[in-house]
Amino acid sequence: MLVVPLRVGCLSGNVRLTPRDIEIAQALCHCVRYFSADQLRKGWWQKNSKTAFAMENRLRKLVQINWLGTASCLARPMPELDGPLYAWHPGKSEPDFGHYAWLANKRWDRPPVMTKLYFAGRRAAHQYLGTRPRRVRQIYQLTHDLGVSEVYLYFKAHRKEEVSAWYGESVNPFRKPRIKNADVYIFPTLKWPPKLVVDFAGAYPKSRIQALHQYCVENNLAYELW
Repeated sequence: MLVVPLRVGCLSGNVRLTPRDIEIAQALCHCVRYFSADQLRKGWWQKNSKTAFAMENRLRKLVQINWLGTASCLARPMPELDGPLYAWHPGKSEPDFGHYAWLANKRWDRPPVMTKLYFAGRRAAHQYLGTRPRRVRQIYQLTHDLGVSEVYLYFKAHRKEEVSAWYGESVNPFRKPRIKNADVYIFPTLKWPPKLVVDFAGAYPKSRIQALHQYCVENNLAYELW
């Protein structure tokens, strides 16, 4: 994850940014599109009533100074992730695509609920991307985007070394226009090929998983389907 350094403790508006504020903004600029409030709590705050109040107060301040943006949209609750549905590497036999499509789809047994989202605000987007802030536009993809964020949090907790080499689809330096790229590429040295391709299956049909597999076979890439 290539980032522009920002001095810890610097002022943005009337708020002094902390290492946590900066880490969250960098992740939202370079790794994922959105975090839900629950995901931010899971990744950066302990889960109890005292820290929940502190988190809400802190996020409110970061939104006020345009470090973060926020919106409320319908999205499905995330399934618990304890590892990839399937991992493939060159030389391994072809998976049963229908089986893994079934596993991916059966996780979604709860209806959409109103979910509070956070994304990189104007100040953070300008600092780390040199662009305008990301807005919530493709609402039908929100559940998938939050699924990618859930995978990111798993890596953050269990595979920290790969988090530092994580490039989300929108900032992948080798991204090809007008084709469906994978959600995540792990680039330890920022040179092609990546060490690993990561894709969140969401509710993929069999054909979508097969297309991912074929892309990785043709490019000799290891991948994980989550």
